[in-house]
Amino acid sequence: MKELKKLLLKPKVKACWLGILTILNSIFCNYAVGSNIFWKWAVLFFTAGIYVFSLIKYTDAENDSIEELERVKGEVEDMELSLKSYSTSLQGVTEICKFCAKKANVQIHEIIENSRLDCKTWNFDVACDSVCKAIYQYIIENLNLQETDGGIVDIEIAYVKIVEAERKQESNTDRISLSGYYHPTRNGPKIQGKKRPVEENGYHDAQLFFKNMDSLDIQMNSSEIKSVFKNQDNKDYTQYLGVPVFCSTSENTSKMVGLLEIVCHGDSVLSQDRKVIETMANHIFAPYAYLFLLLFKMDKALRAVPVEGSK
Repeated sequence: MKELKKLLLKPKVKACWLGILTILNSIFCNYAVGSNIFWKWAVLFFTAGIYVFSLIKYTDAENDSIEELERVKGEVEDMELSLKSYSTSLQGVTEICKFCAKKANVQIHEIIENSRLDCKTWNFDVACDSVCKAIYQYIIENLNLQETDGGIVDIEIAYVKIVEAERKQESNTDRISLSGYYHPTRNGPKIQGKKRPVEENGYHDAQLFFKNMDSLDIQMNSSEIKSVFKNQDNKDYTQYLGVPVFCSTSENTSKMVGLLEIVCHGDSVLSQDRKVIETMANHIFAPYAYLFLLLFKMDKALRAVPVEGSK
């Protein structure tokens, strides 16, 4: 049946079939007009019915083809946009790696030659700002998102890190700090660089660290955001994406050590489809999230001091 349908939908077959029906209708119309013979009129109505039925089916098939063409066209456009996003995101990773490798190399030589480390040359917080800026420039600006009247995509990129105790006498209570931030027109928030405790009733990021959240945190609209951001002024937040970063510990457990945050304002949202945002997070933002982890470990390695008495 499917093969017959495909055959009848071919342009040449369609033209021949409708042409034959047109000729038959003309012939039977000549026979029926002026005649009182029942079977002539019956045959005319039968062939006319087949002709009308064929036109309806061909019209439906054409509409289905147009819809399928539009769907495929949309998929192709999405694929082209995704390919562009992947390509530009990789450019961003490349630039960050070059920048951080150059700065880290300066510090390595300083350690070797001068037996000291100048953290002002390069540190994790400096790297975080650079990565946040790269995410905006190489990903956000290439997603064809809604812009404001000022011509910018109103989305801010932030990274929250776990703050490890530097001295044994320091409290074992985990703390976090907003270590990286970028928005094209806004300065970093007041809490940037300040240490905050990881607590169940704290800001939303602190709650995620407290829960050791191991999955994406997606809040699709302002209503969902207000239900979870209980301790923050977030009246203009319209969408939120949190990508947790985990690290394996010496006890073979995983601990959340960072959180990449994509915060949308106004009409500049990532997508109205949750699955699309999940795809973005897993395929575009996740590599950057774990680039933060690599830089975190690099910074930690440069600062490492052998334990006294160790061999």
